[in-house]
Amino acid sequence: LTASMKKKGSREIRIWCAGCSSGEEPYTLAMLLHEHFGREIGSWDVGILATDISSRVLEKAIAGVYEADNVNRLPAALKHAYFDRAGQESFVVREKVKKLILFRKLNLMREDFPFKRRFHMIFCRNVMIYFDMPTRMGLVERFHRHMEAGGYLFIGHSESLGRSNELFRY
Repeated sequence: LTASMKKKGSREIRIWCAGCSSGEEPYTLAMLLHEHFGREIGSWDVGILATDISSRVLEKAIAGVYEADNVNRLPAALKHAYFDRAGQESFVVREKVKKLILFRKLNLMREDFPFKRRFHMIFCRNVMIYFDMPTRMGLVERFHRHMEAGGYLFIGHSESLGRSNELFRY
């Protein structure tokens, strides 16, 4: 847990999935939160913001319908706890998972983001590989501005914050 989450009485978890594509990452995080907190999840203020620039992929994410081949790769316990059949060849994410996530369209190239509160975790995996170094550094700086002290930034395995990064430590 981050420093701000460890404050006495703090029961808030705010996560941002930037570049969420068709929703697999935020749904996985929501399932893991359900697994971790179990019945206690209702006593936490949990929010996952999932953003992407593409309206097309956001529509797919909001629907939460995935091909059986993809869902069958999950551990059986997760599949049975968080998905329902949506036909012969597909599954749909259950509402208890969906209700933890807010999907919105957002261009990461904005100079500032329209958020009122800071995030404990930001996931931006395999997105920055498409940007040049100055654009990446500007984005990382904006992430840092919108993150709680002690928060975590998750990037893809092929991505780097660069040698001159002073905002985050590995």
